[in-house]
Order: sequence, then C-alpha cells, then structure tokens
Amino acid sequence: MLFKYTPLILCLIAPFAWANDTYGYLGFWHNPHDSRTVPQTKTTRENNSLAEAEAEMQQFCSRHDQILPNGTTGCFALTPIQNTCAAAAWSHKRGLMRPDNVYIATHTDFHQVGKIAYKLCKQNNGWFARCEVETVYCSSSEMYPQK
Repeated sequence: MLFKYTPLILCLIAPFAWANDTYGYLGFWHNPHDSRTVPQTKTTRENNSLAEAEAEMQQFCSRHDQILPNGTTGCFALTPIQNTCAAAAWSHKRGLMRPDNVYIATHTDFHQVGKIAYKLCKQNNGWFARCEVETVYCSSSEMYPQK
C-alpha cells in the first residue's frame, strides 16, 4: 500500500529537497598579454542560486576583460560548485598563478578540500614546488566551521 503512494510523496517533498541547494564559482582573472599582472581571485557570494552565481562571475569577468583587445578574456579556472567547497593551490616555484599552474579541488568537507588541492599541486610539481593554498571557498555559509 505504501508503494502505491510513493510517487505522490516524492512529488510533494522533492521541491523542498532542492530548496536549499547553493551554487557558487571559484575563478581567477589575469591579463594574458602581460605576464607581470598579478592574478585576481574571485569567489561568488555564498548561498547563491545558480543564476545569481553565474551572473556574479560573468560580471566579474566582463568588468576586467574591458581592458583586453578583441574580446579576449583573462578569466581562467572557472570552477562551478553546488553544495560543496572548492580550493585552489599553486606553485610559487613556477611564478605567478597562471592557468597552467593552478590546481583546483572540490570536496564537501571544508577541512579536506584545501589539503586535496595542496596535494594535487605537490603531485604535479614535485616535493620542492613550494605549493600554497590560495583560497578555500564553500557555496553555502553553513559549510564553514562554526566557532
């Protein structure tokens, strides 16, 4: 008898299951025509809807790309996340952060994601890579450790 009503129950509770989804982006911008430009890190606000997160990142890229010729973009490593955290690590040994030396990891655990990104950097650049975690960011403010 319960199985007869299962589809109805799922239809009633499904909207609430997705109501708390949070979205975000982790990304970077640099001037691809000037290797001395210090990259800028961008994370969208926490607790965004998908449309809000996309619009915020698009605005960031568009605003910075105005100085570039011919419609080129300086945005790189744009990482969309949903209900999770993302971290970026890079190797000082290879100069400023660039598209070819940034390592992104995603994980649901705030404490683990930075360690994973750091490990990716070390695995790809060797023990003496001087890797550093640039940022750790979560799509939901509730995913950060509580004080």
